[in-house]
Amino acid sequence: MNDLVIETSELQRSFGDVKAVRGVDLAVKAGEIYGFLGPNGAGKSTVVKMLITLLRPTGGKAIVLGHDVVEGAGDIRLRIGAALQDASLDEKQSGREILRLQGALYGLTRPETDARIEELSKEEREELLAKYYRPHHALLQHSCFAPVFNVPQTTP
Repeated sequence: MNDLVIETSELQRSFGDVKAVRGVDLAVKAGEIYGFLGPNGAGKSTVVKMLITLLRPTGGKAIVLGHDVVEGAGDIRLRIGAALQDASLDEKQSGREILRLQGALYGLTRPETDARIEELSKEEREELLAKYYRPHHALLQHSCFAPVFNVPQTTP
């Protein structure tokens, strides 16, 4: 059984003549913390955007949680959450608004989301947000918000 949650082979991304990412190979196991270091323009954000399916690779292959980032983008989005450094969320956004956004991303209707939020006590909501919402996380595992919205958790 493959215990890799992220695996890339010769991952590439070009913007016209500019080669932003040139053949990145990654193998990240479940439970590992992996960071990208490098100067501005090195392609760090571009790699992350490909891994979370916001950009399509122009070459190579990437698998996240057992799904190809091109062919299985929808499956990946159901299993991860992303908060990029430049997410530009309103700093005045309430905890309820953040939870509503997560509910929408999991495909719940507004009434379904509101009903589930109401089932949580104020302390549970605050604890959940304090524990899992960090603006600099690149990939947040599906398990962060899925239990709140009763979304079935799947493994790769």
